[in-house]
Amino acid sequence: MDEAIRPYYNPGPGEIVKDSIDALGWDMNEFRRRSNLSDNEISNLLHNTIPVSPSTADVLGSLFNTTAELWLNLDAVHRLRKLKDRLLG
Repeated sequence: MDEAIRPYYNPGPGEIVKDSIDALGWDMNEFRRRSNLSDNEISNLLHNTIPVSPSTADVLGSLFNTTAELWLNLDAVHRLRKLKDRLLG
C-alpha cells in the first residue's frame, strides 16, 4: 500500500513560540526574562521534547495574550498526530 498522504502541517508549540518570539522582536534572553522559565524548560519547550505542562501553558498564555488551553490543545494535537504518523509508518 502507498504511504498515506498527510496534507497538514503539524507544528508543535515550540515552533509557534519561536515564531511568536521573532514576531515580537525578542531574543532568547528577553523571552527567558519575561517567561521566568529555566533554560531546561525553554529547551524542552522549543524542541517539543516533553508535553507542555499546565503551568507552562499559563505562562505562554500570559506572554502571548492567548489562553493556557490553546497551548495545551496545540501540544496535544501535535503529539497525537506524531503518534498516528509513527503508527501508520
